[in-house]
Amino acid sequence: MTREERREANRRRIFEAAWQTVERDGAASVTIRQVATDVGYSAPVVYQHFANKEALLGEVMREGYAHLHAHLDAAAAASGPAGAIYAIGRAYLGFAERNPHLYRLMNGLAGVTLDPGARHAAAGPVIAVTNGAIEAWARATGVPLPDMALACDLVWGVVHGMTGLGQLDDIGFDRARLLADQALHALTLSWATKE
Repeated sequence: MTREERREANRRRIFEAAWQTVERDGAASVTIRQVATDVGYSAPVVYQHFANKEALLGEVMREGYAHLHAHLDAAAAASGPAGAIYAIGRAYLGFAERNPHLYRLMNGLAGVTLDPGARHAAAGPVIAVTNGAIEAWARATGVPLPDMALACDLVWGVVHGMTGLGQLDDIGFDRARLLADQALHALTLSWATKE
């Protein structure tokens, strides 16, 4: 193994230790000292790879968005164009249900301050696949949507809001998925009947 390969392997071990802590205990539980202990390094070794806790958690956030993108892309591809928006909604809620701490980190809800510009950049592919699902629906239904950014924000708002409801014990994700389907149906119906 070359020196560069060793360095990359060490960086990956540090990243994976932070990822596991986020998944298990939440982003606020991640400390450089604990990550170093988890991988058997000293804190200065961790700092050779990540400038600080925020840089490490920023990497976890970016990887989380890559996973969410893959999940949404697969859901959209498996549905027909007319069902792509609904498939995206269900997949988004499913991701948040399975990865609650990661979801909170990705959306600025974890009590950790990360750069909003970096968050938006990491979400870019997720926004693109959502736009693609909306465009596929519009083509399949023959409904013109003059403002795709607004349409995407509306879909994003619905699924993000329903995810918040799903995280409440007295509502839960089963009901949130039902509500999301109904809200997305109402939204697409309003687009289809707008004069």
